[in-house]
Amino acid sequence: MASGAIPEGFATGETPVSSYTDAVKSSFAQYNDLALVVITRTSGENSDLPTTMKNTAGAYAETDHYLELDRNEQEMLKLACENFENVVLLINAGTPIELGFLDATDDNDESALSYDFASEVKGAIQIGLPGEVGMSALGKILNGEVNPSGRTVDTYVRDFTKIPALENYSVKGENNLDSYTLNGTAQDQWFIDYEEGIYVGYKYFETRGETDGEEWYDNNVVYPLGYGLSYTTFTKEVKETNITDNASWTTGKEELSVTVTVSNTGELAGKEVVQLYVKQPYVAGGVEKASEVLVAFGKTEEIPAGESKDVTLTFTPYDFASYDHKTDKAYVLDAGSYEFRIASNAHKVDDTITTTLGSKVVISEDTTTGYEVKNRFDDADDELGSQLSRNDWDGTKPEMRTASEKAATQAFITDLQTNKDSGNPLTADSDVVKEAAENRVPAKAKKEEGLMLYELKGLPADHALWDQIMTRITASSLWDTLSQGAFKTPSISYIGKPETIETDGPAGFTKFMGSGEIVSDTCFYACEPVLAATWNVELAEKMGNAIGNEGIIGYTTAETPYSGWYAPGVNIHRTPFGGRCPEYYSEDAMLSGKMASGVIRGAATKGVYTFVKHFAVNDQETHRGGVCTWLNEQALREIYLKPFELAVKEGGSTAMMSSFNRIGKMWTGGDYRLMTEVLRNEWGFNGTVVCDFASNQPHMDMEQMVYAGGDTWLDTITPKNWFDKDNSVDVYVMQEGVKHVLYTIVNSNAMNGLGEGVIYQTYPAYWRIILLIVSIVIAVGLAVWCTLMIIRTIKKSKRQ
Repeated sequence: MASGAIPEGFATGETPVSSYTDAVKSSFAQYNDLALVVITRTSGENSDLPTTMKNTAGAYAETDHYLELDRNEQEMLKLACENFENVVLLINAGTPIELGFLDATDDNDESALSYDFASEVKGAIQIGLPGEVGMSALGKILNGEVNPSGRTVDTYVRDFTKIPALENYSVKGENNLDSYTLNGTAQDQWFIDYEEGIYVGYKYFETRGETDGEEWYDNNVVYPLGYGLSYTTFTKEVKETNITDNASWTTGKEELSVTVTVSNTGELAGKEVVQLYVKQPYVAGGVEKASEVLVAFGKTEEIPAGESKDVTLTFTPYDFASYDHKTDKAYVLDAGSYEFRIASNAHKVDDTITTTLGSKVVISEDTTTGYEVKNRFDDADDELGSQLSRNDWDGTKPEMRTASEKAATQAFITDLQTNKDSGNPLTADSDVVKEAAENRVPAKAKKEEGLMLYELKGLPADHALWDQIMTRITASSLWDTLSQGAFKTPSISYIGKPETIETDGPAGFTKFMGSGEIVSDTCFYACEPVLAATWNVELAEKMGNAIGNEGIIGYTTAETPYSGWYAPGVNIHRTPFGGRCPEYYSEDAMLSGKMASGVIRGAATKGVYTFVKHFAVNDQETHRGGVCTWLNEQALREIYLKPFELAVKEGGSTAMMSSFNRIGKMWTGGDYRLMTEVLRNEWGFNGTVVCDFASNQPHMDMEQMVYAGGDTWLDTITPKNWFDKDNSVDVYVMQEGVKHVLYTIVNSNAMNGLGEGVIYQTYPAYWRIILLIVSIVIAVGLAVWCTLMIIRTIKKSKRQ
C-alpha cells in the first residue's frame, strides 16, 4: 500500500486460548519447568503499523493499537504463567511493543487482564529480527553460557499514544487525515507535520521527566534508551578527562576525551556499555534543548569477575551543539554550565563532569569542510502550527490539523504537481559552466586510447585528471550512465569502466531485479535495531566487512561482484509505528550514525560502496511518495540529517540514496539545498546519489534531480531524454553527475583486476565456464605431475 492509510488494524494471529484442547493443556505437565512465550509483530515497506484495532479479531477495543498485547496474547501469557514454573518472554519484533505489564500490574488500561504479569514473568529478551543464525545464541543466553550485553535503542513508553509525534501520524483509523483538500475535496497530495521538533524519543521523555518530576517519568517510561540487564554487575567512574572546570571552546572542533574505568563487581564475566550524555544550559524562550543528549558511547571487551577495564570516549563540542534556526541561524553552544553524564542508560547516571562555558560560541562554518552553515530550509516550517517547547508542554503540544488547516489553494496544488525547479542557481554565464565548456568538451566519438579510469584510483575528487577524463566521455555515455541506474551502472568500456551491480537489502545483499542469475546464497543478517542494540561500533565494522566479502564473490561464478549495496538505512524511529523501523537503527541520531559508519567502513575495506538511505526525513511509509514534510531546521539538522552527516564524515560513504518525500514542497532528490549545499558543500560528500525507485512517482523528475546534484535514476524504464548536448549547463551538470559515479566506482571492488595492460571486456557466460574447466584441468594436471615427481624422488632416494 504505497499511497493509502490503513483504516483497520492488523490481527496479531494469536490463537485464542479457548481453542486449546484438553490434550494440549494436559501436555504442559510434561515440560512445565520453563515456557518460552514468543510475541511477534510484522512490518515492512509500503505501509506503517496501525494505531487502531478496528474490526480486528482479538482486540479489546478499536482504540487499542497493533503494538500492544491483544486479548488472545494476554490470555495465552496468563495461561503460561499459571501452568509453568518459569516464563520467559521473547519479543520477536523489529520495533518496540508496549511492555508496561512487565514492571507493574497495568490497572490503568481497561482492556488489560487484571493479572500481575510483572511477578509471574521471570525474564524478557528483546530478540528483534535476529537473522539467519541469530537464534542459535538464544539457548546459550538462557543457560548462562553467554552473558547478554545488549541495550535498548528506543525508549519503551508505557502508553505509545502519549508519544508526541503520534498526534500527527497518518495511520489513525480513517483515510485522508493527512490529505490536502481543495474546495472540501481530498486531494492526492499529503502532508506530515513534525510539530514535536527535537523532542523525539528519549529527548522528550527524559526532558519532561526532569521538568515534571520522577513520578511523571515512572508513569510514562518502562525502559529508557540504553537499558539492558546482565548476569553480572558493573560500576563506572571517570578516571581522567581533559574537560576542565572552565571550558575554552571557541570553534566546536576541540577534541574532548573521557576515560572511564568499568569494574565488574559481580561473579560472572561480562561486557558493559559506557554511555555519555550531556545536559546543556537552557533558557526559557531560547533554543530548544533536551535534558539528555547522547554524545558518545563505547563497549568494553569481556571483563572477568572482579577485574576492571578502561574505556576512552572522544568527541567534540560540535557533537552536542544546538542548531539555532531563529536567531543565529547556525550551530551554537550557549554560555553556562554543561554536565557530562557517564551513564548506564539515559536515565541512570553513574558519574558526572561539569564545566562552564563563559561566553556563547556560534559555529557558522562546518567543522570538517569550513563551508558556510546557515538556514537553508526556512520554508520547511511554513505550515507548522504550534511547535513543542519544554517551556510549556501542554500549551504547545502537537495537534492534528483542523479541516480549515488542510484546505489548499489551486495554486498550491498546481505547484506541487508541476514545479520541477531544483533551486540550482547555475546559468550559462556561471564561471564553472563557462570553464567546463572550454576545458572539458564531451568527446564526439569513442576512442580506445587515452586516460583510463583506473589511473584515477585514490585521487581526490578535485584532481585535474577528473576534468581530463570527462573529455573522453561522449554525450551518449553521459546520458546512459545517469539514466540507467536501476541496480547497476552501465559500462563505459573505452575508459575501462566496467558495468557494476548494485543490490537492495537492509539485512544483506538481496538481488531480486536486474540481469544475471539471481541467487540467494548471501547471508541474511540481523536487522539494524538488533545490531544497534549491541552498541558496538567495532562489531558493526565486522558485519560490514562480512558484507564486503560477499560482495567480492558476486552473484554468479566468476561474474561481476556486488559493488553497491542499497543500505544501511539511517532514518529515525520517530514513532514505533513506522513500517520500516526494522530497517533503521534507533530513535537517536548519534547511535544511528555511529553504527552505520561502522558498517560503511567495514564494507569499504572490501570495495563495497553503501547507498545510505533514505536521504532524508523519510520516517513513515504512508503516502511517502511526495508527502510534504513540514519541520523546523533545528529538528531537521539535529535529528534527521545528523545520521547521514556522520555516515559521510566518519563512515566515509561514497554513495547515498535520496527519498520519496518532500521537505516542505520540494522533493528531496530534486532539492539543490539538500543534495548540493548541505550534502556536498557543507559535508564534503563526493560520491553518487541515486534516487529511490522512480516508477509511478510523478513528483520525481530526472532533470530536476541532476540539476539538484543527484546522479543516477533508479527505474527499470528509461526516462524521457531531456539532455541537450548543446546546452552548456546541461552538459556541466551531466558531467558532474558522471564524475560522481566514476569517483565512487574507481574506489570500489568493481575495479579489481583492472589496470595497465588490462583491457576490460565482458566474456559470455559459456566462455567463463570453458575457462574455468580449462583452469581446473590444468590445476589437476599439475597436481598429478607434482605427485608423480614426489613419488619418483622418494623411490630414487630409497635406491640410493
